[in-house]
Amino acid sequence: MKKPFLIAETPRAGNRGHRFIVPTGLEISSSDLELFFQKATRQNRGRNFLSVNRQVKQLLTSGSVRTGTETLMLAGIETAALNPQEIDNLDKTLQKRLIDLEQLVTTEINWEKDGQNTMVIRKELTDWSRENGMDKLSAFIPISWVKSNKYFVRGSMLGILTGAIILYLYLIL
Repeated sequence: MKKPFLIAETPRAGNRGHRFIVPTGLEISSSDLELFFQKATRQNRGRNFLSVNRQVKQLLTSGSVRTGTETLMLAGIETAALNPQEIDNLDKTLQKRLIDLEQLVTTEINWEKDGQNTMVIRKELTDWSRENGMDKLSAFIPISWVKSNKYFVRGSMLGILTGAIILYLYLIL
């Protein structure tokens, strides 16, 4: 995929628990998706994504109910290249699309039939991107960068290394 893309994670996949919802044409592994969503539940903006999430009721097969996090994410964008107004507009658009995600998750996806795999492919995510112009953002990161685990690790390690150097300099000066 050569443009930013929407992806979602829901805990409401019937008796299947958590599932990823991805657009048509996206070539990414479940483990790379997991990396995105691990970050997105802790922060709503990363180097290559913007996300919104909300707490929803998850009905378990035992009949009990618990709360889970549902996330809608715009991935494959270089957030540092966006101005604050663009980020705010994208955040508002993602928030509004949570209503559509609710409809998709609760009434349009047949989880017994379509939820067999960890990733459920849905054309709606491509349509939503197109309708809101998200697929035309110029702050695009090629999918090969997004798919690389090193891309995620490199940022974390750089932060740790930088912090260690600053602490070291502070202590000796």
